[in-house]
Amino acid sequence: MRSNNYLFEISFWTKKIFAYPKFWVSILLFFFSFTLIAQIPEKEVKMTLWRNGTLDEWPVDGTVYLDQQFKKGYALVNGYKNEELSLRYDAYSDEIEYLDDGKRMLFQKSGHLEVSIDSMLYQFIDYFDRGNIKSGFFNPLNEGETVLYLRNAKTVFYKTPENGYESFVPPKFILKTSYYLKRKNRPAIPLNDLSRKEIFAVLWEHYSDLRKYTRENKLRMRTEEEVIQVLDYYNSLLSKQGKEETFE
Repeated sequence: MRSNNYLFEISFWTKKIFAYPKFWVSILLFFFSFTLIAQIPEKEVKMTLWRNGTLDEWPVDGTVYLDQQFKKGYALVNGYKNEELSLRYDAYSDEIEYLDDGKRMLFQKSGHLEVSIDSMLYQFIDYFDRGNIKSGFFNPLNEGETVLYLRNAKTVFYKTPENGYESFVPPKFILKTSYYLKRKNRPAIPLNDLSRKEIFAVLWEHYSDLRKYTRENKLRMRTEEEVIQVLDYYNSLLSKQGKEETFE
């Protein structure tokens, strides 16, 4: 009798799983993102540079982190939110760390992962880099089908003298801030700066509407706020266009 009940229970849960495949896939992805982690050592970046006829190893001055202090936040995987965590962003390696019983752990990068650190949201998205498609963490600055993204990345700057009149500049981290524009289901496109020219080049199919809107509202689009205002208007045009196509 127990055997029959056991087989019935297996059959019952098997039917449940196959009846809601997307739900169970989401659950597995949620736990998968938190199990594919690794404890990492303290980070110290060094570079080998040629100076005075010899190769010397130099530690890079500064920190790889956008903010070296761990901040409160949470992680969101396929809509499932975990408990509050202590997090920080490594802007040099493009990685997000969190504390687990005092140990520094590393999140597995995934398009299903979103992380909020001190109210700043990080999304892992595709983007264009010199004609190639790559993936990384970006900060969305608005909502909708078309989004302005901010990216903070740290690079290493140094200078080795080419002659006796120049001075050696030891390696140090510098922060580079850049903007990207992402349309629905497409990789984000880098912007040289915030300007009408750059934005209109991406949103060309509604150029006339956007040009008229920015002129009427005296928007130069040199600030995040003004660009977001224009994107909100652009997204409303897309929404209106979608509704019209639905009724045709």
